[in-house]
Amino acid sequence: MPTLKELLEAKTQAQHKLPAVWQSKLSSTYGGFVKPLTGKDQGQIKAVREYLLSVDVEPVQAVGWCIENWQKFALDVRILEGLDHAPQQPVIGWVLKYKHRLAECYKLSLQSIAEPVVLKAEGVVVKHALPFVPGPQEQPAKFTPEEVAKNLEKF
Repeated sequence: MPTLKELLEAKTQAQHKLPAVWQSKLSSTYGGFVKPLTGKDQGQIKAVREYLLSVDVEPVQAVGWCIENWQKFALDVRILEGLDHAPQQPVIGWVLKYKHRLAECYKLSLQSIAEPVVLKAEGVVVKHALPFVPGPQEQPAKFTPEEVAKNLEKF
C-alpha cells in the first residue's frame, strides 16, 4: 500500500505533467517558441485537468488530442456553441471555457471512425465520419407581376 508521501508525490507529478504536455505539444505541433505559462495559465490548465478527471477523461491524452486536432475541435465548438469565430491556435482560456466540449469531442474521437457520431446542441446537429454534402444553391427570388406591383405600392 502506498504511503501518504508517495500519494502526494504522484499527485504533484500529475499536476505538473499537463502544463509540460501543453507546452511541448504546442511547440511540436505549431513549431517555434512557446511563451512560458503564466500563473493564470497554470491555474486554467489545473481547472481543465480537474474537470476532465471529474468526467472520467484522461487529461494528458485529451489535451494532447485537442492541440493536435485543434482545427477540428475549434470548428466543432464553433458550430455547437453558435460562435462566430475561434482562435487559430490553442488558447488555454478558450479550452477552459469549453472544457465540456473538449471532454465530449475527445470521448467521441475514441470511438470507431467508421461509426457515425452525432453531437447535439440546441438547434444544431453535427455528424462526424460522414461525407460532406453541400446544401442547395441559393436561387434568385421569383415574383409574379401581382406580387411585384403590391410590393411597389408600399413605396
